[in-house]
Amino acid sequence: MQNRVGELINLDVSNNNGLVTNTEVKANLNRGYQKVVNRIASLGQDFYVRLSKADLSKDQHLYGLPSDFRRMMRVELDYGGGRFKASRVDSNAYGDPVSTNISETAPQYSVRGKNIEVNPVPRVDVDSGLWLWYVENVNDLVDDEDEPNLPFEFSDLPIEYAVAKAKARQGLMDEAQLSLSEFYRELEEMTNALVNTISDDPEQVVIRDYF
Repeated sequence: MQNRVGELINLDVSNNNGLVTNTEVKANLNRGYQKVVNRIASLGQDFYVRLSKADLSKDQHLYGLPSDFRRMMRVELDYGGGRFKASRVDSNAYGDPVSTNISETAPQYSVRGKNIEVNPVPRVDVDSGLWLWYVENVNDLVDDEDEPNLPFEFSDLPIEYAVAKAKARQGLMDEAQLSLSEFYRELEEMTNALVNTISDDPEQVVIRDYF
């Protein structure tokens, strides 16, 4: 993707010897990429939702979260009698007393740092007893051939952002502003497309001709 940016600004960005450096292009590609990822993640849709399963161990209440964990969506626990949706609790919530009588059919969980705490504590080992759906945290783009984890038709958005920043570095402020406007316009277009694509009842325009 770095080479594509160079083609669009008509400069060699394969090294750090020019006005627009390879390091700078990589940084701006990832800045643009994360802006798009943050927008998608904020929509509450399922694009970055992943499912992770773990075994429950007897008398163990803390379990590590996936390394790419960003935000929890849903947790289900199976203590041997079937899976049940767990409710998230905040141990620091005002007026929320600590309950020691939690049913296996109405389990609870808390996120503590990089761990999830489940209640009640398992009394036996259960294979795949912990099911959690979470929003993943995507990795930065490193190599030129790396492809962003974005909807295919909007995969060039990081390039649009990096081109805008590169043109600003060149002193082409009008072109930089135009490229940045294009980036944000396509960002809004992607937002609307995702919301309508994933929605059970997407917005529709019906045109009828009467003769």
